[in-house]
Amino acid sequence: MSHGDTFVEKNVIEKSPFLPEITHAHFETYLRKYGKRYKRHLRLCQTKFDNTHVKQKSNDINTDSIPELYLRQTFNLNDPKVFAAVFQEKKNEHDLQDRTKHLLRYS
Repeated sequence: MSHGDTFVEKNVIEKSPFLPEITHAHFETYLRKYGKRYKRHLRLCQTKFDNTHVKQKSNDINTDSIPELYLRQTFNLNDPKVFAAVFQEKKNEHDLQDRTKHLLRYS
């Protein structure tokens, strides 16, 4: 006998005299109780979602405080002019070398 996808059980299984007959009526109390709980759960989840959605809208960033340079679509730190504008500290090469030597010496 093969147990592939074409297998069909040919034995008829008799009802057990030890197990009761279970009907939909046995589940009605359960379904009423948990159906109400489930509906309440869905309502609460929707309320939480709505509240979070409102909070997210109120946390929008005011772009007025962000320099226009950062909002350009062509923002590219590889461009020396953009790099210089972002890192406006104008230190000469000698100052940077001294600072690096100092940090390396005492680290």
